[in-house]
Amino acid sequence: MKTKSNLAFKKAKLISLALAISFVSLLAQDLSDDYKQGVMYYSKFRGGVIEDMYISKDDIVALQRDGILPNDAKIVVEEYFNENGKKGSLNRYIAMQKRGKAWEFVPYNADKSVNLSDNPARCKECHTSSISGEDKVFSIDKIKAYKLK
Repeated sequence: MKTKSNLAFKKAKLISLALAISFVSLLAQDLSDDYKQGVMYYSKFRGGVIEDMYISKDDIVALQRDGILPNDAKIVVEEYFNENGKKGSLNRYIAMQKRGKAWEFVPYNADKSVNLSDNPARCKECHTSSISGEDKVFSIDKIKAYKLK
């Protein structure tokens, strides 16, 4: 007999497996400096860090034209320690990429190696539970309003 807790456990196991597969597929992509070809559209103070957010010009154009970010849109966050309101040393990078209507997250160390001790499911859960609609991006309004030169 299947109990509710047994079904919940199996569902949680499947979700964990899906997240692991997504994470591994993104691991194949290294974090090159290509994201710097785009624009830094927003810099945000968040607790003890300052986050600089980058996206490609093509993704900005697509969002402003179509109202949603295209498949494979990628946002890279450079996270610096906040030293009295100024950028201190680089703490880490976070890359998020749109896959269909889902977003995947990969944390990187300051040396651009994948941070295997960080939990990307935590990022995904926060974005998914906090934002409605297809684009799970807290700074979506900043991208929409960005004036390309």
